[in-house]
Amino acid sequence: CDFVVQRGAAEFTEALDSAEDALDYNLRSRGKQFDLRSIDGRRQLLDSVLRVVAAQPVMAGGSSRITRDLILDRLAHRLGGKQSTT
Repeated sequence: CDFVVQRGAAEFTEALDSAEDALDYNLRSRGKQFDLRSIDGRRQLLDSVLRVVAAQPVMAGGSSRITRDLILDRLAHRLGGKQSTT
């Protein structure tokens, strides 16, 4: 990794610690593509982000369902809805 060689492990760790959360990054960057004032725009953003989430590998150890539920809860909160598991 050129970054670590050029700047060192401490600066790399600092960059990781201050990095934006992947879900927040996707919501922010993809959110610019849609009119989030409308229900249709929020639905389009949700569809776009869920495609990325669905492409992630399944986690070992049974934490997949918990992780999925946390992601869905965060998406619902950010997009002004509420999660339904039914």
